[in-house]
Formats: sequence, C-alpha cells, structure tokens
Amino acid sequence: MQLICTSATSFQIKLLYNIY
Repeated sequence: MQLICTSATSFQIKLLYNIY
C-alpha cells in the first residue's frame, strides 16, 4: 500500500514540476 502511495505522490510531483 505504501509503495502505491509513494508512486502516486512521486507521479504528481513530477507532473507539477513539468508544469512549472
């Protein structure tokens, strides 16, 4: 479960960085 949450968070962070 934690791995999935971590992956999801990392993915969102990557998207945010890509936007900025």
